[in-house]
Amino acid sequence: MDDTNLRLIELLEQNSRESNTELAKQLHVSEGTIRHRINSLLEKKIIRRFTIDTEKQMTAMIMVKTSPNVATDIVSKSIKEIGLTFILEIAGNFDILCGIKTKNLEETNDYVEKIRSIKGVVSTQTLPVLKKH
Repeated sequence: MDDTNLRLIELLEQNSRESNTELAKQLHVSEGTIRHRINSLLEKKIIRRFTIDTEKQMTAMIMVKTSPNVATDIVSKSIKEIGLTFILEIAGNFDILCGIKTKNLEETNDYVEKIRSIKGVVSTQTLPVLKKH
């Protein structure tokens, strides 16, 4: 993925309702280029949907400890397949850090259970976000 696509995704994450014309101005490309790139990102499932962010959504961080017998990359790909997109490999007591937005604690728990069922996951720790600044 090139720098323009990465920047386009960043802008859409900030405001998915931004017009293609405005995105084009910010990225110094044509509106047609933006339209083509968004369609391509949708086809490749890099962008899966456009959403709204409301105060009613719950945000949590999920730390994942993996088995040394399974590559962290494989576990990360499996986590991505269940719908989490914010996935980082980290150093320390845990190997992977995931971010998730859900409707409520019950839905968060459903995702945690899916993560725990992945081969190579040893343990998880979930950190609900209490306040955003």
